[in-house]
Amino acid sequence: MGLGGLIKNAGKSYLNSRISGLLGENGGEDISISLAAEGSTINLPVIPESYKCTVNNNNEVVNINMFGDYLMKGKTGLKTITLSSFLPAQEYNFSKGGGAPWGIVDSIEKWRTSNEAIELTISGSSVHFTCLIESFEYGEQDGSGDVYYSLALKEYRELETDPAKQDDTTGLNERKKLSYLQKMGLNAARNILNGQSPLNAITNAVGQAGLTNKQAGYLAIGKMIMRGGVSAGDAISFGRDGAIMVNGTSIGKFQASSFNPRSWSINRKSSSNNRAYDRVLN
Repeated sequence: MGLGGLIKNAGKSYLNSRISGLLGENGGEDISISLAAEGSTINLPVIPESYKCTVNNNNEVVNINMFGDYLMKGKTGLKTITLSSFLPAQEYNFSKGGGAPWGIVDSIEKWRTSNEAIELTISGSSVHFTCLIESFEYGEQDGSGDVYYSLALKEYRELETDPAKQDDTTGLNERKKLSYLQKMGLNAARNILNGQSPLNAITNAVGQAGLTNKQAGYLAIGKMIMRGGVSAGDAISFGRDGAIMVNGTSIGKFQASSFNPRSWSINRKSSSNNRAYDRVLN
């Protein structure tokens, strides 16, 4: 916004302030806008003509081959607001104080250059949040000494930390451990976003999630049992050398250093459409 635009908005702010005073807007309660940081507070002497607080939701459209576009739910974004008015060089009958406008500019500039978090409060509204200065434009125009400005602010949120979950050495939060199924789900979603078909994404995610020795042992045993042709009631046992025994006969070996399965039996149920295997540990 150019300086001419700032002056135009400031003129509207003046007219609105006069009309509000004459009509007793908001039941006689004056609107105030304050900025607080470093233990000090600035109350804007002339209320802007208008303001809009904007916030987006970070939803994302994902395209899946053969299925089309899907809208993925996102989390809330950051609030933004721009305040445009002027700082009077003298006290007018419509302003809340006046004089030393450059002192206010210097304070705001100090907050901006030091990246100081500012608490914004607009009375009579739900606008109250911590923010940082995105941009600050100001200057004089009409020889009155008044300083016209435009102040863009964006919400600031601190990272939440849980001291109970911090690493004693680094002071950083410990990374939450995910289960195998959680890892597989995250990898499958990542694979889909990278353009893989759902079937390929899930297939690849199984290996990417990283099986434990125990899970790898069960998977290997299951495959070997399926190849070996196990019938209902067959007794399955395991030798010390990793041999898989069905009714005392070896059908193969597995390698899993920390996996020590016990003897178990298989009950097989069959139908024309599917087969289900239930294992029973002895």
